[in-house]
Amino acid sequence: MPELFVDSNDENAIKQPFGIWIASLVVFFISIFSLASEQLVVFIFGFLLVASFVVGVIAFIIMVVRVVRTLLKNESFKSGLGSVISYGAFIIFGLFLLRGCTSSGSSSSGGGRYYDDYDSYDYYEEPVTSDSWDCTSDCSGHEAGYEWAEDKGITDPDDCGGNSDSFIEGCEAYANEYNMDNYDEEYYDDYDYYY
Repeated sequence: MPELFVDSNDENAIKQPFGIWIASLVVFFISIFSLASEQLVVFIFGFLLVASFVVGVIAFIIMVVRVVRTLLKNESFKSGLGSVISYGAFIIFGLFLLRGCTSSGSSSSGGGRYYDDYDSYDYYEEPVTSDSWDCTSDCSGHEAGYEWAEDKGITDPDDCGGNSDSFIEGCEAYANEYNMDNYDEEYYDDYDYYY
């Protein structure tokens, strides 16, 4: 079995772990693609996938370290550009791993899994009717809005507007009641069968 870090010439250092490289890359990519569909995986399967992902990452890091160490032993590579490239590659790879570790915890919103595509949630509210007015002292604003909507023939609650919340609620109440009455009439025939 090959050792983790081997003192050997360039050719043997690259050929020796070739099987490990291939296996680690296969495990690494399989675990990445498997984690993309983790919603379908049961707990045990998920645990095995995470473990294989961690093993794949560790094997990949070992592979990169071995190649860079081998290249650094080469005298022509050490001088000049080769040294800058190898140290730069270590720094970039380290930053990539660090960025991945720090951003992974903050990427989830904490909300439901199935609502990630939505910015806000629309909650169903009961439509306002004259029976559900929430009057504080008197209902004059509500009554005025209700009468105004009745006089103007307002049938869409979105057409109600104004400076007074109670007036708007009264207008919406008329439009909602109008729509409920017409809804009931449209979908029942003469024998009270719903169609």
